[in-house]
Amino acid sequence: VEVALVCCLLLLLTASAIFALVYRRKREQQYKKNSQKMQHLLGSMPNMVVIFDREMNIVDILNPDRVIMLGKTVDELKGNNLSTEKTKQARDFSYEVTTTRNKTLYFEARSVPFEDRKVLLFVHDTTTRVAAEKKAVMLKDFLQSIIHSLPVGVSVKDANDQFRYLFYNKKANDFYKEEKEVKLGKNDYELDSPVARQYREEDEKALESETPLVFDRVMYDNETKSYRFGVATKSRLIRDDGSRYIITTIADMTDLHKKETELDNIRNELSIALDAGSLSAWIYDVEEAKFMSLYSNTLSDGSPNPDVIQHMAHPESRADLDQFMEALLSGREPKRRGVFRFMRNGQYGWYETY
Repeated sequence: VEVALVCCLLLLLTASAIFALVYRRKREQQYKKNSQKMQHLLGSMPNMVVIFDREMNIVDILNPDRVIMLGKTVDELKGNNLSTEKTKQARDFSYEVTTTRNKTLYFEARSVPFEDRKVLLFVHDTTTRVAAEKKAVMLKDFLQSIIHSLPVGVSVKDANDQFRYLFYNKKANDFYKEEKEVKLGKNDYELDSPVARQYREEDEKALESETPLVFDRVMYDNETKSYRFGVATKSRLIRDDGSRYIITTIADMTDLHKKETELDNIRNELSIALDAGSLSAWIYDVEEAKFMSLYSNTLSDGSPNPDVIQHMAHPESRADLDQFMEALLSGREPKRRGVFRFMRNGQYGWYETY
């Protein structure tokens, strides 16, 4: 009986050992199969994958990228240690490397804990994208510097956001005497502007118009106790995504308005002086073939043509007047003097013409 019991026990132990061995082999085969699948999956990813063991030594590199590896081979990098607590944790980070040729490379990486305290590190070369983003930022800053240096004021409103201000350059600040930080993100009603209703009506008209609209601006400056004059031009910008904007340019016409006022005053004073001296002043428009009176004391009102002037001349003076005008219009003589008889107030009189 004891022999039979020992034999049964030996058979049981042998069967258990065989079962454990078979189970272990199946587990190893399954693990090997899963590992191959995992490596195939990682190998099909666009990123380079660095596999670390539990001591953070590089075991293998899938999808090797010589740019990321800085020209080294996989065998040269195997066994290198990257023991950092940050890498052991699941996290995203970016870093940059300056090569021996003084070229800066940019990378993004993600570390992921793997089975049995191993770590996978996914690395992607972002140098091209970062360079494009930096170039876009530089171009944006350059364009903004151009807009800020323009001789006219520029402002932009978002028509889809209740016409709130998105942009305001320095010249616009100078004309309206308002800081852009106060205006940005608000509309004219939220700024309690006394002309908010007028500006909103202008914006709505510009939004419906296919051509730019022009509006006059007159602003009173409390500091200088004077008026500023400007011309605002509003146009719409509609993008493919449905966003709508109102772009306004404001040109400060104060200096020009002052000069025009001074010129009008000079012309009025000169007109009085010419009237006092019994003189007449005309401009002949060659393209329009018309005489235009500069001042009040002239032979005729309006803008008569040469035929009317000929009719006003005495018959004996008409031939001389033709020669006089022909010499000037042909350019043979830059200036000329003559005395002619013209009809005025129902009778002929002698007029010196220069």
